[in-house]
Amino acid sequence: MLNHKLLSKFAPALTFAVLFLGAWQWYVQPKLLVTSIIGVGFLPAVWLGMAIIQRFKSGACAISSAKQQLRSGISAAGLILALAMVLSIAQQYQTIDAEMGERINSAILGAIVMIMGNFLPKAINPIGENNCEISATQKLQRFAGWTFVISGFVFSLIWIFAPIDLAAKLAMYALGLGVALIIVRFFWSRITR
Repeated sequence: MLNHKLLSKFAPALTFAVLFLGAWQWYVQPKLLVTSIIGVGFLPAVWLGMAIIQRFKSGACAISSAKQQLRSGISAAGLILALAMVLSIAQQYQTIDAEMGERINSAILGAIVMIMGNFLPKAINPIGENNCEISATQKLQRFAGWTFVISGFVFSLIWIFAPIDLAAKLAMYALGLGVALIIVRFFWSRITR
């Protein structure tokens, strides 16, 4: 299982990978200068923000846990940016065509939704955070997690196998239905409580 500690260790390496790929993308496609600058500057800006926040916050335990979770988030963002840049560079070198790049990128987004759904039930809310029943919150998180995993899986399958002109619409229906089910379940749990 991929956890925050393991994922947070990759944050610096992924930041440098994004810097390198952003420079390479700009070299290969000079017309994408602004996109390359945004891609290259995003993660260092997050690191800088993290350093500034850490300087002004107190409480070593809270900082350590939050820092590890933030580093995990930086790793995930770096991975997404790096994959997008690799696909862009591969399209420029005509290794893959635009349609295949769109399919791969969208299938990866579906996988990210599945990963998010996998982590969601494991998120622990502090007791008494919002004065609700802990079991009801856990049930909703489990339902949302399963729904996101299934929606992300269907989203990826649609992008891999459906005709490209239908894929975007069908995939959005899959995710939209999942989000709608979660919203309905949330309100249903509030009404029946």
